[in-house]
Amino acid sequence: MDERRPLVLASQADGPSPVDGGVLMDTKTLVKPRRVADREAGRGDRAALAAGAAAAFMVFLGTTIVTLALPTMLRALHGGAAAGEWIVNAYTLTLAAGLISAGALADVLGARRVFLTGLAVVAPASAVAAAAGAVPVLIAAQLAMGAGAALLLPSSLALATSGARDASGRARAVAVWGATGGVGLAAGPLVGGVLIAAAGWRAVFLVNVVLGAAAAVVTLARVGAVPARPRRLDLGGQLTAGAAIAGLVFGMIEGPHLGWTHPAVLAAGGVFAAGVAAFALVERRAADPLLPLGLFRRAGFSGMSALGVLFNFTFYGVMFALSLLLQEVKGEPPLVAGLSFLPFTGLIALGNLVTPSLLARFGSTAALLAGELLFGGAIAAILVTGPLPQEWPLLLAMTPAGLGGGMVVAAMTTRLVESVPAALTGAATAAYNTGRQVGSSAGVAVFGPLLAGAAFATGFRIALGLAVAAVAATVPVTIALRHDTASARTR
Repeated sequence: MDERRPLVLASQADGPSPVDGGVLMDTKTLVKPRRVADREAGRGDRAALAAGAAAAFMVFLGTTIVTLALPTMLRALHGGAAAGEWIVNAYTLTLAAGLISAGALADVLGARRVFLTGLAVVAPASAVAAAAGAVPVLIAAQLAMGAGAALLLPSSLALATSGARDASGRARAVAVWGATGGVGLAAGPLVGGVLIAAAGWRAVFLVNVVLGAAAAVVTLARVGAVPARPRRLDLGGQLTAGAAIAGLVFGMIEGPHLGWTHPAVLAAGGVFAAGVAAFALVERRAADPLLPLGLFRRAGFSGMSALGVLFNFTFYGVMFALSLLLQEVKGEPPLVAGLSFLPFTGLIALGNLVTPSLLARFGSTAALLAGELLFGGAIAAILVTGPLPQEWPLLLAMTPAGLGGGMVVAAMTTRLVESVPAALTGAATAAYNTGRQVGSSAGVAVFGPLLAGAAFATGFRIALGLAVAAVAATVPVTIALRHDTASARTR
């Protein structure tokens, strides 16, 4: 029963009823407060959905908006190629490292409290980034923003769905939350281009300050607490998982620049290996493990997690390469470059929308294969058309990439959820999204050194060739998992 709604003690047919210490009150008097309470509860539910959706927009906007602004930032702050990779990857590094723990924190401490904490981290860190006068300050601010975003992502979904009264209401809330996040992902390049043209690169960070402040005000004023769940915090799992992910991403970023035998890179590799080993030991003994290791024995979970890493590796690596191509090689201003990205990012939402029908009619394997082939074919076309002097062939090639990418994400996520029991969905999706963020960092880290220097055209071809190979690798995995069906949820 919703505690925000007062209990109606009698219907109109019951006549007067003794309430409030024996005072007789006509039930018509009781109906009006209930209706008022219903309206107030409805406003609170809508406020929770609005705040959660705004946070999803912020988080996913942050993954793409900085990529377009990167060349302008580097010129203003006198940074090199390695600095550019760190500016982009600092956000995804801490987002990936913290995401697997943030869901558990929201369960234990309450989604509203964790949500407000995330806003309290993201908004000030964004203000620091907007005022940064040096690359190290900007990187530190991006690290903080990623940590705050990790707190926001699972808590914003819990907040957005907190007012749902039934399964259909929850599905609608999830759809709104996901669509808003998709809009943020797609809008990043365009919003970045507009802001840079109008007010300079610093303005791209002020979006988070405005949205974060608005979401905090709405949450404090209108959104009630979301009950916490009785669960123990797996601090050992959180620390070891975070250390392993941080070591891996640091090594990937610095290895090409410092050399793979540099002491710092070797130390990062050691942290990664030790973190993985320690995580496995801790999780076997944890009362409430952060990630039940038995999930990895499920082919569907392991396979879809691997596909998620490969997809994000390709998607964000190609975005990084296209941003440099359009601005540094073709000389497009940020606004024009942002508009050029619309065929690539703008059709992701359409891909998400058409996939449910494809899943229902043809099944998840066919829908996923169709998305992979469309996405991979488009990346191959970008490889061919990117170096051409005319831009229209490149724009045509980018269009099916967004559509296919949206199909892949929707079908892949559906297959992942189908592959695990319902009780483990939260842990499975947290691990899956963590892997995807690691893939994002890997794409930028691998493509960055290839695109640096005078031989950009050669590096572009090699980078896009790797992207095509990564997508091609997803096809046999998908085919091999065609018999891993939704029955896994009952096992």
